[in-house]
Formats: sequence, C-alpha cells, structure tokens
Amino acid sequence: MAFRIGIIGAGPAGLVTALALEEYCKSHQAVEITLIDKNQSAFDYPGVEYGIQARACLALKRIGIKEKALACGLSTDRISFFNARKNKKQRLSIKTNPDLTVTVLRQEFLAELTNLLSRTKIHRQCTVNSIQATPEKVHVLCEDAHGKDESFEFDFLVAADGVGSIVRKNYFKHQNYIHDRGFSCLYMLIEVPQDAPQYYKKFSNTGECWIVLGKTTAATFFPMGKNRFAVGIGFDDQVQADFWRLAGVPPNQTWADIDVAQKQKIAELLAADCPFQDNMLSKVFRWIPDWNSYKIYLWKMRDTDVSTQPYNEYGNIIMIGDAAHAIMPTIGMGASLAIEDAEMLARQLSDHILRRKVNVKSTIEHYSSLRVPVWEELVARSRAGAKLNFIGLGTKSRMSIGPQVPGRKFWRVVAAIEEFIG
Repeated sequence: MAFRIGIIGAGPAGLVTALALEEYCKSHQAVEITLIDKNQSAFDYPGVEYGIQARACLALKRIGIKEKALACGLSTDRISFFNARKNKKQRLSIKTNPDLTVTVLRQEFLAELTNLLSRTKIHRQCTVNSIQATPEKVHVLCEDAHGKDESFEFDFLVAADGVGSIVRKNYFKHQNYIHDRGFSCLYMLIEVPQDAPQYYKKFSNTGECWIVLGKTTAATFFPMGKNRFAVGIGFDDQVQADFWRLAGVPPNQTWADIDVAQKQKIAELLAADCPFQDNMLSKVFRWIPDWNSYKIYLWKMRDTDVSTQPYNEYGNIIMIGDAAHAIMPTIGMGASLAIEDAEMLARQLSDHILRRKVNVKSTIEHYSSLRVPVWEELVARSRAGAKLNFIGLGTKSRMSIGPQVPGRKFWRVVAAIEEFIG
C-alpha cells in the first residue's frame, strides 16, 4: 500500500517537496502525494521576485529540475552597494556564482514548478479548517471553492503554508510567534517597453543587483531579464507615517485602500528619497499601467521565531519553509531556504519509505536536528540585515554588507565591525 503524504501550501516549499518525492520515490506504488492549496493558481501568490541562491540551486539540481525550473529567471553575478547621499558606489561588492544565483518572477517560477509535477494530485481553492492526528493517521478537513466540506486522510502531513500557517497557528499554538519588525517594503515590477531607451533594457538584463542607501529609505534593484526589473524600497514605521502624511494618506491606511493617485505620489516620494542612476526610478513610473496591480504591493515586514521542534508528538506532521521559520527578505534567503528544506525532507522521507522503516518520528527528529541550526543562523542574519540596512536609516552613514556575507562566523564579524563604525 502506498505511503500517503499530504502537503499544505503550493509555494516553493510545498511544490519542491512534491517534486522531490516524485523523483526519489519513482515507483508509483511507493508514495501517494496530495497537494492542498487555498489559491486558484500560481498567479494568486503575492509578491514580485524570488532570489534563488546557491543552497536552492543545488537542491533543484539534485532533483534534476534546475534548468527547467529556473529557465524563466536571470543569473546574478554581483551585488553592489550605492550611497545615494554621496552619489557614490561603495568600494566593496559581493561576487556571486551566476550558475547558482538566479532572480525569478514569483508567479512564473511557481507556475513552472507546478507544470513539472507529474503524479501529484493538486486540490486548488481548498481551505484547511481542522487537522487531527493519531499515532497512525492525520485527518485534514477542508472547505472547497463551493463551500463544501472535503476530508483527507494521510500517513504524513507537510505544512508548507507560510508565515500565516494554519497548521502552526492551530496545531502548534505554543510556537505561534509572529513579530512585527517595524518596517515595510514597497515592491514594484517595472516592465520596460520596446521603444524605451537602450539603457533601461541593458539595466534590466544585466547580472548586477544593487542595494541603495537613501536619506531615510533603502532600495534594492533586481534585474529580472526579458526587459524587466524589480525594485523594493524599504522604510521604517516613522518614515512611512511621514511619507503617507505628505501624500495626504492616514498613517494607518492599508495599501489596498489607498487610491491610485496617492499610491503613485507615495512611490514618487520614496524614489526621490533614494535616487539612483540619474533618478531612473522616478522616470520609469510612466510605464506602470496599473497601480492596483499585484505587481505593486506593500509588504509589512514580519518574521517568526524558529520552531525548534517543528513536528508533532507522533512525528507525522512537520512544518517547513516559512511555516517553521518565516524569515525577512533582507538577505534574500526565504525561498532558497524553503526549497532546501523541501528537498532534504523529501530525500529523508523517501529513504524511510523505500526502506520500509517503522518509526517515521526518528527520521523527522534527525531531519529537524540538521535543519534547526541552519534556520536559526539565517533568521539571525536576516534580523541583522533589518537592523543595519532598513531601520533608523537617518543615523546610518553607509550600507552594511555584513548580513549578505556567507559564512556562519564571518558575517557576524563583518556586521559587528560595521555596526561599531556606523
């Protein structure tokens, strides 16, 4: 009888878990995979870009899907830093391996991963209402798009349903810590038209990402290829209140409730605070056809404490990705960490299934012992990135490269020196 695995969430963690299980359990009789997701399609997932870094690229390579999965993206070979106050590029930059560092549009990437699935059963527009586990089974009760109840029974359940995880919220209540980190980021996807000056096309298709220090904001520019680039402008809560007031918007008004003219005004104020490449960003706003598009959104920065025991008492439910360790995008590692989580979990689960081991909990305990230290290290880096590069920027003299530096000890040394200096 096939080992029945349920996965909640069709983001990077959920999709890669399913793809890896398909690869590592090629026998149709070994495993039965069911993916449950609340969205109608990959294009319902909010956001603009994912930075797919080395740990994720290697995981996708082990599954055998790296080239196909990342065909929609653009390779990155360098992260550079620019001080807009001095109109000067900072001396140090970070070289990256272009074969293992790729920027992708979120929706395109998720759609590509979905298309690569071959044996997984996908249930879309399916909302999880309750989960009950026994030592033998996990029962999941859902509501479909028509409001009808739908129930599932699994041998093992993977919660890959993000920072607002219904599994963590309801099943791991004692671990449900979500922190507001005091800043937000306005993300925009800029699509450069064919008749635009050649400079903008070149910028959109190069492999150099930029992190820019403004007066009170910080911006990150991600070339996306296909004459597109994404930009995220970060600012703390006090700066947000100031800019919202200048645009005639109440400080607590949500982005969705702001009218189009005021959204554009806010974006122009932020761009003027953080000028780059001859005020390039302000000039390209004329190419944005719809300020209410999903390609423009405000992301309130939140994270969670790492779940140090991301599994239930029976070892047949586990959280991975943002459900276990929601991480801020300050080091661009969220999607990559989730993908690596997924591939490693599928590899160990597959070994358990194919060897017909009895105690799945021991496998999950071993997996968690390997992953939790990695999660804690990268969450610490992301929090350092927020502190150094996005909060209280009026007191900072330069951008910090420390959080972007790889290495469990080296980044801490660099970040500590930069914090002392500036």
